[in-house]
Amino acid sequence: MDKILSENMAILNKTLAEVKAVKDKVAALEASANSLLAEKDRLEKQMARDTARMGRAEKLVVLLADEGIRWKDTVAT
Repeated sequence: MDKILSENMAILNKTLAEVKAVKDKVAALEASANSLLAEKDRLEKQMARDTARMGRAEKLVVLLADEGIRWKDTVAT
């Protein structure tokens, strides 16, 4: 009877160790996924910010070009 119990306990302990290893791996993968999602959000915000800056810079360049033409006309007259 003790032999059967000890064999079953050994099987149970082995199975519990395997379950713990799987749970640890799942936790590591979840942490990695959360980290990647946070990085994705950060990059999306940065991209939106930089896109807005680029739009404003393009507008400024166009306005400065127009102002340059106006100055040339003013100097010519």
